[in-house]
Amino acid sequence: MTFSTLIFKNLLRRKTRSFLAILGISIGIATIVALGVISSGLKASAEDIFKTGKADFSIAEGNVADLAFSIVEEKDVREIERIEGIKSAGGILLGIYPVSGNPYFILTGVRADDLKLAGIEVSVGKSFSERKGNEIVLGKLASEHLEKYVGDKITLGGKRFKITGIYETGTAWWDGGAYVPLETLQRMEKKEEKLTMVYVELERGADADSVTQYIEKEYPELVTIRSLSDLSQVDQGIQMIDSATWMISLSWPS
Repeated sequence: MTFSTLIFKNLLRRKTRSFLAILGISIGIATIVALGVISSGLKASAEDIFKTGKADFSIAEGNVADLAFSIVEEKDVREIERIEGIKSAGGILLGIYPVSGNPYFILTGVRADDLKLAGIEVSVGKSFSERKGNEIVLGKLASEHLEKYVGDKITLGGKRFKITGIYETGTAWWDGGAYVPLETLQRMEKKEEKLTMVYVELERGADADSVTQYIEKEYPELVTIRSLSDLSQVDQGIQMIDSATWMISLSWPS
């Protein structure tokens, strides 16, 4: 009797045990593959946040537990914009507010002139007015979920806004939220002259390496993000995604 024949006969004698073993192996492999897909999806979504619109790269505070905790001084942005090779720089501030059963609705503050730099173009209605301060533009997904449209009112953080426009970027993170004038959100968050991150557009032909290296040298508390590999310097949640996937894949066989 050959060794392979012996293995086959043992499998037939212990059908239930063999079935369970094969099932366990299949589930384990499927779990690891699924974790890899989820991890890649999460990191791709994160990359959409840091690199969008006309921006060639973004700037945020380094080594924070979460992007929401990043603090960039608005005065630094005005200085950064004067660096040789930079065409424009625009900052955004992020806030999280509950609305209609969603406890994590993303509200973004930005100057109206920087909306296109951030990849936001209003397709229905018009942009908000910074002078009025109580106007808001909703992402398409947020509009559909909340059943709120141009001309309607929405209350966030105790402040009532009038919806002036609807935009769509194709990224669920942004399309599920809304934008308001930067100074309005700074007052709501009690973060005057503070930003969460900055989008930077380079001049044509500018050396991105030289520009980013200069920024990080002059502002050591900040980091520049140009690719997915840079994200872990800003948001430690990215490191946790990789670590969790790696640990689960190692511990599974045992």
